[in-house]
Order: sequence, then C-alpha cells, then structure tokens
Amino acid sequence: LIMATADVSLPLRTRVRIQGLKSSAQLNGATGSVATERLANGRYGVDVDGTSDTSKKRVALKPVNIVMLRADELERLKQGSNMKPKGASPKHPSKVSAAAKTRKASGDTTCWICLEGAADGCNEPLMRDCACRGSAGYAHVSCLIEAATLQDEQLRQRARTGETWQDKWECCGICLQRFYGDVNHELAMARYNLYKDHPIPLDENGIPIASSPDATEDVKNDVREKEGAYSHLASAYMSDGNFELALPLLETNFSLVKPQVEYCERRGQPISSDAREIYAEKAHSLGLCKIKLGRSDEAMMHLERGLQVLEAGQPETGRETAEGSACLFDIAQIHAMGGNPKKANEILGEVMKIREKVFGKDSKEYLRTVFNWLGTSIGHTKKTIAVARENADRCFRLLGPDDPLTKQFRQLLDMIGVASNDDERNNEDSSCGTIKGLTRRMDLNGKRVQIAGSRISDDLDLTTLRYETRIGGEKNILSLKPTNVILDENTQAQIFGLASEGGRKYNKKRCVIVSYNEEKARYQVRLFHGKTVQFMLKPENCVAGCGLKIVKKEETN
Repeated sequence: LIMATADVSLPLRTRVRIQGLKSSAQLNGATGSVATERLANGRYGVDVDGTSDTSKKRVALKPVNIVMLRADELERLKQGSNMKPKGASPKHPSKVSAAAKTRKASGDTTCWICLEGAADGCNEPLMRDCACRGSAGYAHVSCLIEAATLQDEQLRQRARTGETWQDKWECCGICLQRFYGDVNHELAMARYNLYKDHPIPLDENGIPIASSPDATEDVKNDVREKEGAYSHLASAYMSDGNFELALPLLETNFSLVKPQVEYCERRGQPISSDAREIYAEKAHSLGLCKIKLGRSDEAMMHLERGLQVLEAGQPETGRETAEGSACLFDIAQIHAMGGNPKKANEILGEVMKIREKVFGKDSKEYLRTVFNWLGTSIGHTKKTIAVARENADRCFRLLGPDDPLTKQFRQLLDMIGVASNDDERNNEDSSCGTIKGLTRRMDLNGKRVQIAGSRISDDLDLTTLRYETRIGGEKNILSLKPTNVILDENTQAQIFGLASEGGRKYNKKRCVIVSYNEEKARYQVRLFHGKTVQFMLKPENCVAGCGLKIVKKEETN
C-alpha cells in the first residue's frame, strides 16, 4: 500500500515519491530516497532521483509531501520499465492558457483548502471553474490535486463506503458540482499521470483479474483508478473538442471491459449487473466520441450493443438506467444529425423521463437532455417555451451563470426571442452592488448594498436619478447616485433615458448586466430583443431595483 508518512518514522534509504509541492511543483511525481532522519523542524532530507551520484539534489520535505513507494512501483523502477497503455496517446499536453491564468481571484481571496492567497506571497493563481459564486470555491489547482490524491490513498486503506471514490477529482468540495474548463483539464491530466502506469494483470482468457470475485482489493483499486483516470482525461479532451486525443483513451478503457462480457456470452454464463453497466458506460463514451469524429455508423453499433448488453439481464428495465439513458441520448443525436429530428425528439422525450426518475430534475444530466429535446422540437409552442424558461432558471440556480450549459440555455432563449423567468423578475433580492467613489463618506466605499428602489424628478432629469439602498441588514435608506453603485454581474435592469434616434427604441427594455468597464465608466449589457444585443450604457441609463418612482424636483435633493 501507499502509506501516508505523517505519523510514521521512515528509515534511511526508504524509497519515496514526492507530491503536493507548490513552490517547487516541478518535483511533484519525482522519486527519491530518504537521506536523513527526521530533522528538528519535522522534515526529512530526500535525495531526488535523476541527478548524478556525485551531485544528488537533496531537499527537505514535510512528511505530507512524501509517500512510500508500493512494491509494484519499486519493481518497475528496478526494471527501468515505463509501461505505456495500449492505444494511449504518447503526449497529453497541459492546457491552462494565458487567458485562463488571468481568470483568478483578486484582493484578499484565499484558497479554501490551504487558506493562502496572493497576500500570503503565493504566486500560484486561484482558479474556479464550478458553480460557486461570490468569493467561494477559489483554490490552487495544486491544492485540488493534493486533496484528491490523498483521498485516493485514504480510501485504499479502508473499505469503500457510500463516498464516491473519484468525487474530489471531478467535483468541487464546496458546491459539489462538477468542474469544467481549465481546472477540470488540469485535474484530469494530473490524475492520468498518477495512474497511467498501473498494471492491469490478465488471466489466461485475456480478462482482467480484477473482474474475478477472488481478486484482491489492491488489484481492484488499481483498475478502478486507471479506468477513472482515462475516462476523466478523455472527457476533458472531448469538452475541449480534442476528440482525436480522447479516442485512444476511450478505446483502451473499452478493451478492459469487453473481453469479460464476450467470454460470458460465449460460455452462456450470466453477466453481473456491474459488468453490464460498466460495458454500457464505456460503449456510450466511445460512441459519443465517434459521433463527434463523424463516424456515426460505428458509433451506432457501439451504442446499440451497449443497450443490448443492458437489456440481456433486465429486458424490461435495462434501458431505464443512467447508462441506458446515455446510450439512448447519443442515438438520438445520430438521428438528429441524420436529418430525422422527429425520431430524435421522440427518443429524447423517453430519455427525459428516465433521467428525471434516475437523477431528478435538479441534475445536469436531466438539464442537458431537456436542452437537446428543445433543440430537436419542431417550432416553439407555449409548452416548449415554458419548458425552456423553467429549465433555464433551474440551470442558472444550480450550475451558476458561467457554466457552459447555462450559457447554451440563454442563447436558446435569445433565439426563441423570450427572456427567462429570472430576467423578468425585478425584486430587491436580485439587485445588489458595491459602493464606489464617495468623497464625503469614504468609509462606505467598498460596502455591499441592496437596491430597494430608485427615484427621479418629475422632469425626468437624469442627474436627479438616485438609488434607494440598504447596507447589510440595516433598515436606514441611503440615497446614492447610479455612478456610486457598481451593479453586480447578471443584475436585471431597465434601460432608461436614451435620447439618440437609434437608442430611444431600447428605452423601457429589460437588460442584464454583463460587466462593468472601469476605464470607460460604462456597463456592458445584454438585451433580450429577439436576438442577443449587447452594447455599452452609462450607469444612469441602467435602472435596477423595484421600479422607478417619479417625485417632485425638490424631493430628489
């Protein structure tokens, strides 16, 4: 077993692997030998492999940053072998782009795992690609990798319970939703590099020994971790559109489960429910990738075969599972791409019912099915519009405004020419902002406010427009100019006071704040106007809160 060494005194020359370093992240994954006994500061001196004998690099490491090598790892090091999985791409590059590295938290935001940030001298950016909002959920990618790695090691040392073994690799520990984007890609890459060399021993029939009921927990864990790592990285590649890189990983995974099913069928032996579901899951992933590569005939063969294996054990309910619904979902995509949207819509309607039953309506699987069902619907009836608006709101609340699926729902509503229910609601709970630019009460700058309403003089002079705001839970109303309240992103507002010939047609239209440009002192807003329209507006032309009250001129002072 890999052993956590925080409470273990390691003897000299113990072979270890380095993990979880931040300032010297290039050493993570390297192997070495313990060269000194535990020092006064609690650290070990470790000679890192890969340097000459006369000038070995010695580093002082905390116990949490080193783990003892397993017997199989030691054997591979002795043989000098570095097993490459069959069909896997030899090179899987890191993906965090320059643009992604700038998408980080500002100010005094800290990592929710190590509680360190820029103020503590940490140069690694804080990233967040999940459903968390506000200042929650920001973390160093290296901390997320370390937390997931330690979880796997802990789960190896005790019986698996109801805890999902891969959750920290794929899901945020705060909002519990799946990662996406660059954070997901970096976690998938680290997971692949950690488990890609796990051996998969086979029996005389070419079936992984892990499938045997007599297999040890170590062997089973090796296979689970390797399959999970391959699936995770393949999924990350597919999310980025790199289907050519995902395909060999998926084919390798499929080759691990296919022999057992075929062997049982040849012998007339029953296939376990776990084996059927795993086969269908891998067939679905492989089929989806081939759909994206334009190989629909091969994809249909994999998907129909996956359903066949599922229904062999449960003829009536085989497809009413998570794996069955996934295969049906992809079959619907093939029909839609083949010019048969009616058949696709019929299948997706069945998938919606299955996923509502299996996952519930508050699940990404259900929401993705609804989105595709809407896309294959012929025309937009009152029913489809109501379904679109309801699930766009659910997606926004569940996954957050930055999730790709939320954005797809918004674009769909734009094309239909309607706003979501949330866009039509204009209550004080949805209108918040931050005070900025006060010269007399400078102590209030930076405070968060809730907008209860707004008022303007009866001659509609824009210079008299004021927001009626409350700070925190205070009851007192504070009157502020629009230029002194920076509205939050995704705040709903009403366009007001545009005087130009081209702008007057937008007055009284609903809009959503996209961002605030400090240099130009303008809001970038999105308008629902049949199609998406975005433009820049002055703060006094965006009225948030619970409606605009018109008062006498003297009451606005």
